[in-house]
Amino acid sequence: MAIATKTQIKTLLKISNTTYDDLIDELIPIVQDDLITYLKNYFKNTEIQYSNSTISFSSNTISDSNLSFVDEEFIVGDYIIQRSKFNNTFVTVTNVEEGALTVSEDLITETAGNNVKLTFVQFPKGLVRIFANMIGWSISYKTGVKNETFSRYSITYGEDTQNRINGYPDSITKGLVKYKKCAGDY
Repeated sequence: MAIATKTQIKTLLKISNTTYDDLIDELIPIVQDDLITYLKNYFKNTEIQYSNSTISFSSNTISDSNLSFVDEEFIVGDYIIQRSKFNNTFVTVTNVEEGALTVSEDLITETAGNNVKLTFVQFPKGLVRIFANMIGWSISYKTGVKNETFSRYSITYGEDTQNRINGYPDSITKGLVKYKKCAGDY
């Protein structure tokens, strides 16, 4: 589950080869976590959510002994799990049945008992370009000396480190302000 897929990111960054594929795969969850933490926003759609102590986890299945997932209008897509003992995370639901949600991620086995909350997640389309640019910056960023001249000695160090949001240049992240929440249960 991600704000954007590797294919979308490569298209936006105009990367046509496979040189950075593994790095992009590694950066997607890291940059997404940076964004969510900074924005204090999980982008939850509270129209599709469910909370119950009858929810359990195993392998790649979320089960509900109340058989409520279809009645609660769950759909295939991205969800966040909260208040679980071992599985507080984002997951991508690939199949919905009365008592089971199949997800693409591996889950930690957990019996029912906690009042687990599942909420549908919808990332705004406007976030995709910023996300891709943050990944692109992470791929290309080099620390240290940016330019060094020996005739009439001069050294220029990397980008201005004072104008950064969560480590990323504000030139990339300035569009994030409209997605930021102040506090609370994001």
